[in-house]
Amino acid sequence: MGGQRGSLKLVALAAGAFIILAAILWQPLRYLVLGDPNVSARIGQELPALSLEDPSGRTLTLAEVAREATGGRDSKALFILWATWCEPCVRELPLLQENQKRFSDKGYGLVLINYDGPPKEKTVPEVQAWLITQSVKIPTLFDFGSKLIDAWSIEALPFSFATDGKGAVNWAHMGYMDWNSIELP
Repeated sequence: MGGQRGSLKLVALAAGAFIILAAILWQPLRYLVLGDPNVSARIGQELPALSLEDPSGRTLTLAEVAREATGGRDSKALFILWATWCEPCVRELPLLQENQKRFSDKGYGLVLINYDGPPKEKTVPEVQAWLITQSVKIPTLFDFGSKLIDAWSIEALPFSFATDGKGAVNWAHMGYMDWNSIELP
């Protein structure tokens, strides 16, 4: 009888531990299981009508930045929302740098959108200095006010999206990406 009670207690303890662990891990794993509805919902949408700051302090819309990034050819651009405190973001930067010409050859301008808001706030000069130490030479905008994150309810970084020649989103991805193997539409 005592052995059965001990076994039942052990099973109940294991079940409780499993439920607690599942609750803790659900938030980060739900994207792997279900996908992120915020990503797929962006396909076909126009770029949000919001303005971000460039390093010189100019305020530009995403559509204007897309045109500048492609040398005025069209508005095809690949935007990467990232932060210096985001480890997967930092791992992506060298891959983006390596593939910048390949994206350009496909007609895409590459633009970083830095979000160094909470938890570790930085200034534009601090982020620029950090990029220099990392040898990253990709045009960068700053979204310290979390305009894009709020407008699209982005829950994790890095968040990447590409636009077609008409300014609509034609590709989006949340999370780390091996940029050596991705083909944009």
